[in-house]
Amino acid sequence: MAKKKSAYANAGVDYSKIEPFKRAMVRIGKQTLRFPNRRKVFIHMDLTGPHGAVYEYLGNHRHLWCQTQEGLGNKNWIAEWMYQFSDTGKTFYNDIGVDTALMAANDVIAQGAMPVVYTDEVAAGDSEWFQDKKRSEDLANGFFKVCKMVGMALPAGESPALRYLIKSKRPVKSAPSLSGCVTGIIAPSSRIITGEKLQPGDHII
Repeated sequence: MAKKKSAYANAGVDYSKIEPFKRAMVRIGKQTLRFPNRRKVFIHMDLTGPHGAVYEYLGNHRHLWCQTQEGLGNKNWIAEWMYQFSDTGKTFYNDIGVDTALMAANDVIAQGAMPVVYTDEVAAGDSEWFQDKKRSEDLANGFFKVCKMVGMALPAGESPALRYLIKSKRPVKSAPSLSGCVTGIIAPSSRIITGEKLQPGDHII
């Protein structure tokens, strides 16, 4: 006897197909929760759940928070094309994960903030995209690499299936929209970078 589809599944959001991706992200995310401790930012693990993260700064400096949202654009369409049509077996999503997370981290660093919390959004055109375990693991590992590199946690994220909104250009079957939000801390607050003091001859680090 065939299992009856849920109303969500009939609308194009089949959580049984999205689950492999969610499992990969949760597994990686748990490994990042202590990364911000080096900046005296602590994730309250007992209060962090499916609705978001709770965290606080326990250092002694007067501080500011900086937040930015960045999208990857169309770059992962090329990764999908190569994964679909090349014979390498590579998904290229490890590098895509690095690009997605690091471009947002760079934006807060440019303002003098150090990244401490990252939340991702992977919005696909169908639930089936999330079923590929290898691609899911590669993307999650790319996020992890950046989180470890810059010292930020990945406590939460969003993975919607938006079949009425997202449709990939052929010949690629499906490609998600990737974006993320980074919160950074400026401690002490005097380290904020506004650009007002820039002069000819200054070095960009």
